[in-house]
Amino acid sequence: MPILDHALAWAARGFRIFPILPGNKVPPKDMQWKSEATTDPEKIRAWWAFEPNYNYAVAGGDGLMIVDIDANKNGYASLMEVDVPSTLAVKTPGGGMHLYLKSPDVATSVERIAPGIDIRAVGGYVVGPGSYFSDPGNAKGYTGSYEIVTDVAMAEAPTELVLKAGEPRTKQQGGALSEDNEGDIAYATHYLQKDAPVAISGQGGNDTSYKVAAFLADLGLSEGTIADLLLEHWNERCLPPWTADEVKRFATNASSYAQNRVGTKSLTQQALDGGSAADILPPDPAPTSVGKFANIFSQGKLTPLEDIPPRQWVMHRLLLRNEVTVAAGPGGVGKSGLSLAVAAHGAVGRDFETFKVVKPFKSIIYNAEDSRHEMEARLYATCASYNLPVDEVAAAIRLWPGQEMRFRLFSKDHKPCVADVVEFAREAVAFGADMIALDPLVSLHYEKEEDNVAMGEVMECAHILVRRARCAGLILHHTPKGTRAVGSAEAVRGAGNIVNAVRIATTIYAADEADAALYGLGKDYRAKYIRVDDAKQNNAAMHTKPLWLEKVNFPMPNGDSSYSLRVVEHGTTAKGEADLIAVLIAKHMAEYGQIQMTTYDAAKVLVAADAYFQEKQGSGGDLRHIKGLVELRLAAGVKLDTGEQVRIEVKTEPNGTTRPWVVLVASPVDAQGWEDPPLP
Repeated sequence: MPILDHALAWAARGFRIFPILPGNKVPPKDMQWKSEATTDPEKIRAWWAFEPNYNYAVAGGDGLMIVDIDANKNGYASLMEVDVPSTLAVKTPGGGMHLYLKSPDVATSVERIAPGIDIRAVGGYVVGPGSYFSDPGNAKGYTGSYEIVTDVAMAEAPTELVLKAGEPRTKQQGGALSEDNEGDIAYATHYLQKDAPVAISGQGGNDTSYKVAAFLADLGLSEGTIADLLLEHWNERCLPPWTADEVKRFATNASSYAQNRVGTKSLTQQALDGGSAADILPPDPAPTSVGKFANIFSQGKLTPLEDIPPRQWVMHRLLLRNEVTVAAGPGGVGKSGLSLAVAAHGAVGRDFETFKVVKPFKSIIYNAEDSRHEMEARLYATCASYNLPVDEVAAAIRLWPGQEMRFRLFSKDHKPCVADVVEFAREAVAFGADMIALDPLVSLHYEKEEDNVAMGEVMECAHILVRRARCAGLILHHTPKGTRAVGSAEAVRGAGNIVNAVRIATTIYAADEADAALYGLGKDYRAKYIRVDDAKQNNAAMHTKPLWLEKVNFPMPNGDSSYSLRVVEHGTTAKGEADLIAVLIAKHMAEYGQIQMTTYDAAKVLVAADAYFQEKQGSGGDLRHIKGLVELRLAAGVKLDTGEQVRIEVKTEPNGTTRPWVVLVASPVDAQGWEDPPLP
């Protein structure tokens, strides 16, 4: 169906439309679209007779509000906090959505409502369904058509949304009062260097940037001059800085959508109003408020509670946009397989057990140790284990084997690899990545891992990468050899600044003898099972139960095999608790040459030996619950693989009192009573 037919059909529904350039999102030069947008079919046909390949746009206002959701800026997560009813909806080629609503005239705005949500109303427009975006200059990293996905009557915009959007301002009419005067440029430079607010990602950065650019337009500066001044005097202070194309877009929007007559704040106009240059150009601020920290110390009030944006989760409790997560475990335990399982689930928008996916996401997996074919084999195995569509998963994941091309955050001369970090971030943005996995940390630098200062800088560089890429980071790291600290931030090898630099950390360990006893994992537990535990959660509640994964063999057509990590359910049982208590106490007795101890001392041994019992002790280190658990679970005796038995015996002490003791006997008594005791 030709785009003209789509445009006519949309106009027939009452939407005012106008042409935009073929394959693009911008109007033709000199198109006065705000006054020319129309529903008149004859005028529309005349436009397309001139250029049959035009796309078309839909003008907002006149009772129309369009909620523009940006999928790459957490717009869908923000939408959960905005009450928008079911309504006419159009999907964009970038994965976003246009929601059409009936509404009183409101202002067009960028992220005023919430992160990733723009309002297109008076003075704004969106590309119409049926148009095709060809990504001129490869600026966006995607192409495709705008498609109707929910073809229903438009709903009324909720009153709360209308109030948040705000009333539109009326643009002052008339020609430009001045344009690119020398004094106005000096004024703009002073403003950008001293007074202009900086854009901060996740804190209304788009809206701030538009307002700064609009201020320059009010000074009477042309679109090109606005872009140049923003890049030279303002952009580098933003967190993170915008790309040159993004800055140019702000300049274009400010020039196109400015509500004031061009030059209303220029020196020319202010002089006409009776001011002088001395009055217009303010003096430099006092030394206490000059420099890059001035914006911080000028803040005098809190952000209104309702305006604080939600956290930008990519995968709840594991991946947070603009932040780095560290997952630490011994070599060969399955960390790489875990990153692939996370990415594969994210690709199709499926939750990975307790890690909930906000929306389908794209991933880049850098692995310095495995070949491409090894990574691909594990990805095939993962898709097979979870019944995931291979093609859909592959489209959302980019594999980067370090054997083909190395990536490092820090170079041999102990400096950040700035050019590589910037290029990586640029490619990640172009791909639309939501997660970057880097495996392992030791391959990303040449610093001494115990050097707190050096590793702090390495981790800061990792944060710069993910912030510039506007995604979440997952760094896979090792734990110290010979130690096991399940669910502890202390398990992260090297300098404390590695784990101190992140908000989320997890540990990954193979099952040990205690795990096998508690969860009933069987004799081959070491080779089959791994556990993933929360070690640090600054933005969510810590989970005390491990996520259990089973290594599953995956035969390959070439005769080799790979593996995947499959989620399995392992719950504790009464027998499991009894076995774990017996194993830990017998191990302690053998180490210290004991054959008996009080149940209170046994409780102390259990708390010192395993996190499972640490979680069960009462406030202030109260051990009464664990002492009672020991007496309950060992009442019938537990037989060990060695043939010994750990059981409770009541003994009379010299003072005549009796109390239970835990004893280790060489051979079991009669085999009665081996059924699982009931849980209390």
